[in-house]
Amino acid sequence: MWRKLPRWLIVAGVCIGASTAGADPATGAATRLRLAYEEMSQHAGESRSHRALRLESSETSGSVNGEAFGLVDHSFAGLSTALADPGRWCDIMILHINNKACRASATGNAATITLRVARKYDQSVEQAQAIEFSYRLVEATPQYLAVQLDAANGPLGTSDYRIVFEAIPGRDGRSFVHLSYSYRYGFTTRMAMGAYFATVGRGKVGFTETGHLANGEPEYIAGMRGLVERNTMRYFLAVEAYLGVSGTAGPEPQFEARLRHWFDATELHPRQLHEVDRQTFLEIKLREHLAAPASRK
Repeated sequence: MWRKLPRWLIVAGVCIGASTAGADPATGAATRLRLAYEEMSQHAGESRSHRALRLESSETSGSVNGEAFGLVDHSFAGLSTALADPGRWCDIMILHINNKACRASATGNAATITLRVARKYDQSVEQAQAIEFSYRLVEATPQYLAVQLDAANGPLGTSDYRIVFEAIPGRDGRSFVHLSYSYRYGFTTRMAMGAYFATVGRGKVGFTETGHLANGEPEYIAGMRGLVERNTMRYFLAVEAYLGVSGTAGPEPQFEARLRHWFDATELHPRQLHEVDRQTFLEIKLREHLAAPASRK
């Protein structure tokens, strides 16, 4: 069961730049993340065998937001060094089943991540829509990392995309992280998604339990909140897969190992995240990776 965090922690975690007058925004955000970590630790325990992960979503008029909080088995120092680099975010985001290509570029202190996103996993990169994210390293200290990616426009009339990633050192050499994923949508999106949920998207759900079916099985959130929860989880698992594969092997073996890691993690949640069998997923991803020019990777 996905137990909700107290609402004040969720709201505080979203607004990475929000603070009281005269306070350091990053210091305030780090404190709020530490409070979320302590609250989760009290309820979930610190056993490495326990999957400490919480997921939450919200929807307002024209916007949707997903939040994931959890422990990852990776040191904060290594995590911070890796994820403060905008180029590493392409290595993370390309693991998502619908992402077809990614390119990071930098001009001076500004960095841009161009991601090509398809509506269906089996579409080609030519059919994918480009989303251009601006990358900002909000804060990087020995006790707190904050990264923010923003995109003004996306497919089907969506806009104001924001991905926020925060991390602090946890106990036992692990790190506690928070990832949020949000965007706005208008009339065009509502019409397109209404058709999607009525056809190929029928039966697709998120992780939040809304009740129980007649047979006693849990009933899960659907619609836009279900959609954003699925994508938030996929990106959270992509961060884990990226961090979980390291060593001296070359980039190609590492890429395939990350794909396998990500796919196996998603299959632990088949009701929400299963789309295709493992072999098909690997074949599509490896084919796209090998075919993409270096400038589009």
